[in-house]
Amino acid sequence: AHAYTQHRTPSATLRLSVRPQDSKEGITQSEMRREAPKLSKKELLEMVSPTISETKRAMTNIEGIRSVKFIDARVEQSKHLTCLLTEFESNADYGISLVQVYVCPAGDKSIKLTTSYRKSEAPMFKPILKYVWNSLRVR
Repeated sequence: AHAYTQHRTPSATLRLSVRPQDSKEGITQSEMRREAPKLSKKELLEMVSPTISETKRAMTNIEGIRSVKFIDARVEQSKHLTCLLTEFESNADYGISLVQVYVCPAGDKSIKLTTSYRKSEAPMFKPILKYVWNSLRVR
């Protein structure tokens, strides 16, 4: 989904995907709630390193994006999900955007939510995207 304001490019985007895991014995949400908060920052960064590299590579291949900077990685908990969150800042022809990638293992599937918003329009879009994140649940 894209949201437009006065700019010709999207001011905010949201993408949700659910993909089957290769293994039927993937990490469950109960395991995530129990084990993920125990990870040290170093362990967490090692775990998400492939996601960081993949995201930076994919983003720099998008026309108009000049640079992508990794901001942070952490375990994020909503009302219903425990996920690994990586955050980036992209500098593009149309301005600076903040990007959040939530990866939520759920046993035999993985939920991935990618959100972004123009930094200058954060007061408008950040609460909406946070609301969407908090509303997600696995059945």
